Parts: sequence; structure tokens; C-alpha cells
Amino acid sequence: MATRVDIYSVRQRLDLKRQPRWESSYARLHAVLGNIGMLHPYGPGTRRELAREPVFLNCGKGQLARLGSEFCYRISHFGSLVRFTTPVLFEPLDSDINNWKTVQRDFESAKSWLPLSRYSNGTLSGPRGFTWWTPMEPRGRLLPVAHVLGIPNDWAPCYGAVLRCRKASLASAGLICVPTIIHGYDSEVFCPARDDDSPRAGLTIRLGFGKLDAGVEEVVADPVPVNEIELMPISIPDDDRTKDRIWIDDLLPALLDYYERELGT
Repeated sequence: MATRVDIYSVRQRLDLKRQPRWESSYARLHAVLGNIGMLHPYGPGTRRELAREPVFLNCGKGQLARLGSEFCYRISHFGSLVRFTTPVLFEPLDSDINNWKTVQRDFESAKSWLPLSRYSNGTLSGPRGFTWWTPMEPRGRLLPVAHVLGIPNDWAPCYGAVLRCRKASLASAGLICVPTIIHGYDSEVFCPARDDDSPRAGLTIRLGFGKLDAGVEEVVADPVPVNEIELMPISIPDDDRTKDRIWIDDLLPALLDYYERELGT
């Protein structure tokens, strides 16, 4: 049975083979694991310890992303929208579902994308100062879309939002880049692009039952001005999670096989 330790072992070799320029940063993060007696970087407690190492929070710039799409999109938890912006209409101490209902009522009236600036000010970031985006527009049933984006059921929001931002706004401000092995260090689901290929973007891992495949383009963005972002509320019902039972613990054997195949290419 594959474990997270197995995942980390093969990922170390794959990551440094494809992006060797980050070797010293990677080594510092690996040393943090050793100091706290951990064998892999995956898990909330370990991430808190990793945050003590500056390179984990200030992970540097990957290669400039070159996307041909008009928009970039992101599936977001509502808690992240409230926590990582400066709330105006959002209530920081309220539940995710109540903040979601505020936007849902507006969406039912407008029947179109809503400006995030109606609800928050400032910029949108994340716990490590960046967010993940894709040029693929999420449509239809959201859980299968999440799987294409490398998001298992565990990480998909019950009440969330699809965000969009014009790619030109992100690119002109130099905000989007190809994800590096430091950006993806603490995630079981991440396959690094090969620096030597001068990639336009990273690639998600398309999750499914059995063999996994390359997914769609993805980029990371530095904090994005709220006034550049529009949102649409979404919900993923429990019934969908029952039909598409793709959970991170069940994916470990397939992920290990995927990384081993990538290591051989």
C-alpha cells in the first residue's frame, strides 16, 4: 500500500530532476522536516512548522506564464475569500454558508458574474501569499471539474465560488508564473513542469479511478487586486461526492504510479 512517505520520496527525485535550480531551497525545507521528526511535508501540522522557514512563504518566482486565454479561473472556498481579503459585506466571524448566501442572493437577482469588490477590498492571496488559477472555465457539475484540476473530494468546497480574472490584467502586472517545486512542496497532488522545456504553464493531474493523466494548464498568482476579480457562487452537494468517490487517501497508489512514470520520461 502506497504511503505519503512513498509519495514524498519519489517526488523528491522528480522535483529536483525537473527543476534543479530550486535544490538549495528544497534542501532547507527537507531539513525542517528532519528537525521536527516528520517524514513527509503533507498535513496541517507539518505545514505550520514549514512556515517557520522563509523560503516556504516567500517561494520566489517561477518562469513567467504565457497563457492564450482571455480569463483565468479559480475554484475557491468561501472561507478563503473572507480570510484572505479585507471584508466589506462579508462577515469575518460568520459561517461560510451565511457569507455564501449573501452572494447567492445577489447572483439570483443579477444572473451574471458579480464583482468581488462589492464584498471585499484589498487583494486576494492565500495562506502562503499566492493562489492557483487555470484558463479552463469550470462548467457543469463542479466535482468532475475539480478532479480535472487535481482537486480531490476532500479539498473541494461544499459552499464556494468560481472566481475569474482577465489574464491580461494578471500578465501585465507580472502576477502569474509557472508553479515551482516550492509552490507545490506541501501537496500530494502536484507534478512539476520541466524548466528546460520553457513551459507556458504548469499542468494539473487529472484525477480518476485507476490510472491518472495530465490535466489542464495551471498557474500561480501573487496577490491579485480584488477589483480585478469577479465571482459566481457554487455548491457541491454530498450526493455528488457519493457518486464520484475520489478521496486523497484512496489516490495514493495511483499518484505514486503516476510520479514514477513521470520520473522515467
